[in-house]
Amino acid sequence: MKYIFGLVKFFEKQEYMDDFLNGNLYMNSLKYFQDLENDTARSDSKEAVSHCFQPDTVKIQFNEITIESNELAGAVIVQTKEFNFCNIFCLYAINNGNFQELHNDNYSEFINSHQIHEKNKEFGKFCVLIHNVESFLERIKEAVLKKNFSMKANFVNYYDLDSFSGSFNGIDAIFHKYDKFSYQNEYRIMIDNKLGNDSPYSLNIGDMRDICSVSSIDAINSAKWNLQSKVELK
Repeated sequence: MKYIFGLVKFFEKQEYMDDFLNGNLYMNSLKYFQDLENDTARSDSKEAVSHCFQPDTVKIQFNEITIESNELAGAVIVQTKEFNFCNIFCLYAINNGNFQELHNDNYSEFINSHQIHEKNKEFGKFCVLIHNVESFLERIKEAVLKKNFSMKANFVNYYDLDSFSGSFNGIDAIFHKYDKFSYQNEYRIMIDNKLGNDSPYSLNIGDMRDICSVSSIDAINSAKWNLQSKVELK
């Protein structure tokens, strides 16, 4: 089980960050990220992959035409359009990762694993650390319920496009991404506002300055951890 210690949101402009602190969560549609070009951090033409087949596991046939496995250059992917008009809010999640237990032998590795990758600076130099994650998510849920929308929030899991063969059922498709994006350590919030179009949407959850701190990637990476445990590390 993963535990979130903090969520981080990056911004290109001060005005965007200020709008966020005012409680406005600006969300683009899933389709926006699929169609976006010339933005290596945000664009992902392979969003919402529902099936991925490695060449040695599939043979394709169109009427009388057959494409054998050895004729395929790479994985065959199938994408669902079911969630194209849902709006997505993406954050960086500082979490326990694969560490289920802490002890003297892995403590340093655990601390080092929370260094935010430099590539995330492509999202912008402005940064907000959400230190009260529980309150943040509760405010989102409350705003969503008031509007009678639906939502799902979860970690994004990353898969190797060169080796993975399998499928992601239903909404799980939008919580799996190609592993070249794994440095983003994404926690994703999906909202269906029932409008049925690919327009951006802004959800207001009220001023958030009581649960957030303006920071930077460098400041977060250089911060000292103070973990208070009820048991001694062994």
